[in-house]
Amino acid sequence: MHSLLASAEAAGQWALPWCEGSSHWFCRTHDNLQGLNPSHLVFMMIPFWITVFVVSRFAVKPILHVIEEREKRTIGARAEAEDFEKKFNERMTAYEMRLADARQKASDERSRTRALAAVQVEKILSAARADASKTVDDVRGSVATERTKAREELKKQAEALANDLAGKALGRDLGGSTSRGGAPIRTEARS
Repeated sequence: MHSLLASAEAAGQWALPWCEGSSHWFCRTHDNLQGLNPSHLVFMMIPFWITVFVVSRFAVKPILHVIEEREKRTIGARAEAEDFEKKFNERMTAYEMRLADARQKASDERSRTRALAAVQVEKILSAARADASKTVDDVRGSVATERTKAREELKKQAEALANDLAGKALGRDLGGSTSRGGAPIRTEARS
């Protein structure tokens, strides 16, 4: 690299146009600085600082401003999101409480309705049992009356049939005469 600088200096490329043949401090080169003049370094820094100023003013500051705005909006959006989440949680808690109350009321109403229904069922069953018991008692009474009537009638029919059979067996009509004690008179059949 040193050789490139030396060849460029030898070709006169480092010399400023107004420095040709001049021994002025501004035009002198220094061997310890590899042939550069410190004043040249100052003049080279002027465009650098102008570029830094322009870039800072028209590029970096607007970008930083946009980044700051974005960060403020992000922080604001986060705070707003936290507020919305807090409100949502509060409303959800209130909703769950109302839902639990409604479930409890529904459970209470269901229990009350079941109790009323059980009472009504018991009343209906009691009335049906009483009606069925009365009907069974009436039927038993009429069956007992009919049985008594049927026995009496069967008894009469049995006596009449016995007399007819006895008369046929004896060959004569017994006519229903009775001896002492109300028993029919027996006659011996002749053989």
